[in-house]
Amino acid sequence: MGRFDGKVVIVTGSSSGIGQATAIMYAKEGAHVTITGRNEERLEATKEKMVEHGASADHVLVVIGNVQEEECAQRLVNETIAKWNRIDILVNNAGVTVKPDVDPDSLETFDYIFSINLRGFRPQGFFGLISSSSELSSSQSSCFLISSPAKGTSFPPGFTKTSIFTRHRPHEDEGAVLQEFEDNYISQIVPMNRMATSEEIGESILFLTSEKASYITGTTLVVDGGFCVLTQDTGRF
Repeated sequence: MGRFDGKVVIVTGSSSGIGQATAIMYAKEGAHVTITGRNEERLEATKEKMVEHGASADHVLVVIGNVQEEECAQRLVNETIAKWNRIDILVNNAGVTVKPDVDPDSLETFDYIFSINLRGFRPQGFFGLISSSSELSSSQSSCFLISSPAKGTSFPPGFTKTSIFTRHRPHEDEGAVLQEFEDNYISQIVPMNRMATSEEIGESILFLTSEKASYITGTTLVVDGGFCVLTQDTGRF
C-alpha cells in the first residue's frame, strides 16, 4: 500500500528535473497524478517513466501548456477535477531563472521570472494563495506546496542536478557540465560539498505533503545542504 493511494496530485513543471522525479515518486506511491509543461515530448517521456515504475497509464493525466497563462492554469484544474473529481495536493514546481537570449540582468528577464515563478499558477476559485518564488541572487526556484485540508508550505530547494544549470551550454554533455559546476563551485559554498539529486528533493516534497507532516503549514522548509547558513561574499545568507 502506497503513502498516497487514491490521492490526486498536480505537479507543475514536470517534464524534467525535480518536477519529473517528484511526479514519478507520487505515482510509485499510488497517487493519481496530473503532469504539465510546455514540451509534449518530454511530458510523454515522464508519463512513460511513471508507468515503468508501476503506475497505471489511466492514473496519469498529461496537460500541455504554459502556467504563465491564466487559461492554462484554469484548464489544469478543470481537467484534473473532471477526471478525478478533486485535487488533494498541488506541487507548484514550475520555475525559471533566465529568459532565453535576453540579458539576465535586464528588467525583461526580471518580469519574465516573476510572471512564472510568482504568478504562474493562480486559477480562479482554487484555494487562497498558490504561488512560487525565486531567490534571484542564487537563481534557485522555490516550490509552493498545497495539500488538503488546505495548508501551504514554501519549499526552496538548494542547488540540484537538473538541466536548469546546463541550458546555457546546450551542445555539451549535461552530466559533465553539472560535474564541473559541482567541482568548481558548489563544493566550495555548500557544506555538504555537492548538489542534491532530484530524488532527494522529491523525497522532501513527498514528506511535506504526507500525513507525517500533518502539523507543518504556513512556513518555509529549506533543503539546501546547509548553503543558507553560510555568509557569502555577496552578503547573502
